[in-house]
Amino acid sequence: MDREQAKADLLSQTAKISWQELERYFAAGKVILVDGSLDLIAVGTALIDDDTQRFTEWTQQELVKPVEDQQAKEFAATNPTLWASVVAPWVLVQEKREG
Repeated sequence: MDREQAKADLLSQTAKISWQELERYFAAGKVILVDGSLDLIAVGTALIDDDTQRFTEWTQQELVKPVEDQQAKEFAATNPTLWASVVAPWVLVQEKREG
């Protein structure tokens, strides 16, 4: 699959979702939190491209990281609307920006 097709597929599969719908994926260790300063689709595309340099930078800056227990508890309490995109086996999530 070429990069443009991968990006188009990610865009078509990205949707708003509640935390409750993601909890089972969190329990399996598959939910990755993407900081709001990053483009969710760009992160997904980099994952598909196996762009380890970008991922290393993002993880070192804690812009892309597994959802931790404390964050999961906060999501469970507040039930925010999240953007989610699946890059199997991972589910990338990002808090929906207001506005």
